[in-house]
Amino acid sequence: MEEVEATILDGDTEVVPDVAISLDSLAVADSPPDYSGWHAHVLMPLSYVLAPGKELRVRLADGRSGPVMVSGPPVIEGGQALYVLDGIGPLSEPTA
Repeated sequence: MEEVEATILDGDTEVVPDVAISLDSLAVADSPPDYSGWHAHVLMPLSYVLAPGKELRVRLADGRSGPVMVSGPPVIEGGQALYVLDGIGPLSEPTA
């Protein structure tokens, strides 16, 4: 897993700014045809709430971005919420 800084967006609106995420890209052979091959784990304060099934976008500090869906309710860990965001489209490379 790759640790990166990201912003979570709903359309053009920042929902969660400047949060650390763990990004996991799966090998193409391991991915079913309808799965983009990546997901992210994000640990956030309980004040942020992401609805399961909600489609959002992550924008990484290095310029990559991609659409995600909140996979389910969070796991609560020591006063923080751990969410899994499943990639539902390609994680684009930064534009030059």
